Amino acid sequence: MAHFSLTAEELHFVQTYQHIHSGIWGHTDKYFPHFKENGLLTSFDFSDQLNHNLVKRLTPFIDYPFFSYTKDDEYIRQFLRDVKHRGSKIAVATLGENGSLAYDGEQFYQCGVLEVNVVDTMGAGDSFIAGFINGTLEGLPINKCLELGTQAAAKTIGYFGAW
Repeated sequence: MAHFSLTAEELHFVQTYQHIHSGIWGHTDKYFPHFKENGLLTSFDFSDQLNHNLVKRLTPFIDYPFFSYTKDDEYIRQFLRDVKHRGSKIAVATLGENGSLAYDGEQFYQCGVLEVNVVDTMGAGDSFIAGFINGTLEGLPINKCLELGTQAAAKTIGYFGAW
């Protein structure tokens, strides 16, 4: 993916959708200013790369940036505040067994985890993001989006080989 690029035709095709999502390893970052400029809702999975140079450079063009961290502490809260103030609508962190946290510029929202039989955690973050984004597209409030993400992740970790 290091040399990934979109043709003009592919860019036009992408713009026929309401929302676009990518991740830190997808090498699509150069297109996000264009997507945002053309009115697409955007989300991006930064994974656990909180100090990656893309965080500062790209978050002004991301409506829903997602990060992976381990716990709800002052570090992640300040980090989400900083990301939000760069222009994102809602900054979100998944916290593994400690649930999830979102910040909308005014308040933090927390969501715990569901008690499930964990088989394989592969894909849990991706499933969380899909559930959360689905909620935003349905116009649900942040706490419900976190719940949808949690439910999706809980389902994914219940079976092997989700990736």
